[in-house]
Amino acid sequence: MLSEIRDTLKRISPSPWQWAYVQGEEPADDPQLLQLGIDTLPTEAHHIQLRANGQHRFWVELTDTRIAGDVVFDFDFIIGSREWVPALLAEIDRLRRLLAKRDAH
Repeated sequence: MLSEIRDTLKRISPSPWQWAYVQGEEPADDPQLLQLGIDTLPTEAHHIQLRANGQHRFWVELTDTRIAGDVVFDFDFIIGSREWVPALLAEIDRLRRLLAKRDAH
């Protein structure tokens, strides 16, 4: 499982990640979206955008704005995981090295 996580981390968008509620439409600045002919993004109040390294990556439409508070926590976790997962992997590696040293003696 750890190798799967490491492989996935190699393919994800670079940090920093951020999210925001936005209104109206704004120009797409992601070259991949522009290639697909998407030049504006829906950004009504019931949409949440995720940006990775300053680029639009995706948006989520909320069908019930009453759940927006719960979705905020989901996005906080998604954004945080970009930094937390590599840190957790580094800690696992560090602890494994300590155990290997201990077992070698």
